[in-house]
Amino acid sequence: MPRRLALLVGIEYVDAATEKRTERLQGCHSDIQTIKALLHKDFAVEIMTDVGVELSSPLYPTGCNVR
Repeated sequence: MPRRLALLVGIEYVDAATEKRTERLQGCHSDIQTIKALLHKDFAVEIMTDVGVELSSPLYPTGCNVR
């Protein structure tokens, strides 16, 4: 079976001055968590993320780790 890759991006705007979310595009991170759970459950994929993972981890999304 060929290797399949998915890129999931969830961007929620933050006001740099107040470090608070703005009124637009809220919920993007939770949407990504939902899709990630679906992919993990239904397709048994390895999840690469830059959230809560050490830079040296093989699950940190670098060019070398993706290849």
